[in-house]
Amino acid sequence: MCKYRVIKVTLQAMGTGYTGNLLLIPANAGQREVTVLIDTGSSHTFLNSIRAEELNCRTETIARMRVKVASGHTLLSNSVCKGFSWKMQGHEFDFNVRTLDLPAHDLVLGWDWLETVSPFQVDLKKRQLAFEWKGRTLTLQRLTKDGQCKVISGRHF
Repeated sequence: MCKYRVIKVTLQAMGTGYTGNLLLIPANAGQREVTVLIDTGSSHTFLNSIRAEELNCRTETIARMRVKVASGHTLLSNSVCKGFSWKMQGHEFDFNVRTLDLPAHDLVLGWDWLETVSPFQVDLKKRQLAFEWKGRTLTLQRLTKDGQCKVISGRHF
């Protein structure tokens, strides 16, 4: 019987220093600004363990999961923050997120979260993610070089 499930997270989630091709979305959780990485290479959604503490996130201990990252390192996730809520570009979301010692990002939205907004469209050149949310098309725009973001309506995507 296997004690752990092994999950692979992309190198982007682990902070390689290069952010040019990443879909990083500015967000807020409570009164704090957080950086969200949308990562199709991650099977699960993870909240940085330190950020979870800072946000007073109530965590529950759950079955340990070994998370193998592209660099070959393995990290352990053994808690979940149920109903974690955050706001991206004026829209509120909540989801059960596992905690993990992420060195570079506050929140990594993995495949499990992406399935909840599927179907979605990704524009790699513009670094945008569009999906239907509460009856309208929502387009999330990545952080620009100066740290600002643009809100784009569905008709412009």
